[in-house]
Amino acid sequence: MRLPAAALRKPVINSYPLDLERLVALRPDVVFTTDGITSQADAQRLQELGIPVYYQHYTSVEDIFRGLNDLGRILGRQPQARRLTDSLRTELVRLTPGPTAPRPPGTGHYLVGPNLCVRSEHAVYR
Repeated sequence: MRLPAAALRKPVINSYPLDLERLVALRPDVVFTTDGITSQADAQRLQELGIPVYYQHYTSVEDIFRGLNDLGRILGRQPQARRLTDSLRTELVRLTPGPTAPRPPGTGHYLVGPNLCVRSEHAVYR
């Protein structure tokens, strides 16, 4: 992925663990983050320092689309966010395989250990 030259000139801040002092020194208008990147305690501390935090929790593809549209709204770029999510939805549909024929019983094998397999009808053999 190629980033715009202006993005490459931006300072890089450690996010895990968060370099809170350096981040605050930049005086950001808002911090965008997700679960697993910024702890709730760090997000709370930023808010106490007057820095709004947009804290997103993603558990599904729909959450990602919602998050992108939220960012578009927050940044005043709703049309661009909608175009992006629409194009991603279209691509997702294109990449999603259609229905497949069910496999007949007994055709699946599951590796349980180095010398042990279990067939789908649960017969164990070596």
